[in-house]
Amino acid sequence: MPITENGRKLYTAHENKNIDIAVITINGRFINANNLSFSAFDIDAHALSSSEFVENGGDEGSYVYMLGFPMGLVNINSNSPICRTGCIARIDSNEIETTQKILLDIQNFPGNSGSPIIAKPELVGIEGTKSLHKAALVGIVSGYIPYKERRYDPDEKKIVEVNSENSGIAVANPVEFIREVMQAEDETKCLQRRY
Repeated sequence: MPITENGRKLYTAHENKNIDIAVITINGRFINANNLSFSAFDIDAHALSSSEFVENGGDEGSYVYMLGFPMGLVNINSNSPICRTGCIARIDSNEIETTQKILLDIQNFPGNSGSPIIAKPELVGIEGTKSLHKAALVGIVSGYIPYKERRYDPDEKKIVEVNSENSGIAVANPVEFIREVMQAEDETKCLQRRY
């Protein structure tokens, strides 16, 4: 699917560079006419913003699934992603306002960028607390936080080696930013139809 035409972008990206989300309108008639397999989340019915997630019983420690195609592990003829499990490590309104991210305790690798993060429903909870009772999209993976170990040489009085590894903490943009980009894409398409 082309993402540019005559030098013009066919997609809408979030205006904030910290938010790694872009939206492109897909031709539904083409998908149906060619009997293509296509799955999607209804952003209103099947998704929760960070505040909606917390209001419905989600918090740090809530289990999540990540679906994606990391490291070329999936056969090119397969449409089924790899599923990984983890949990919400940090979902704080102040942090989201500052960084536009939620933190996840989940291993992600190249090929997982853009992977959906789906809340796992929980049937039981601690007495007197809410428990999230439905699966829902809560964000999109944008990367991971690397762990860097520096080796200092006292004789040379400098760092001589830096090793970087995946810390196991992934970062994701929450649903509210997906909704913002979708709204901007809708507005762009409405303007284009008028002119």
